[in-house]
Amino acid sequence: MRGVTSNQAAAVVRASRAWRECGVHVRGRLRQLAVRGSLRPLDEMVAGRRGRAVPQGIALFVHNLHAMGMTPDEIATALQSGLTQVIDAALPQQSA
Repeated sequence: MRGVTSNQAAAVVRASRAWRECGVHVRGRLRQLAVRGSLRPLDEMVAGRRGRAVPQGIALFVHNLHAMGMTPDEIATALQSGLTQVIDAALPQQSA
């Protein structure tokens, strides 16, 4: 990765492992829910062949926020809030 320090690169590696582990658990849950058919995109993510940009972006974002003085708890809160907004924006709105 160009322009990335060794500490940032190590953070990306750790984040990628965590991302793949998440994919493993999600895949298992989908099978419990009796999802049938190909889970190839998810399998590729779990194998590290797809979805590398997400953990890399998150790891670098976290690393930069921490370098600017945010605490791990502040970063976690910001990311949780942001992910909730992404999920809400990505899913169709349900009428009450």
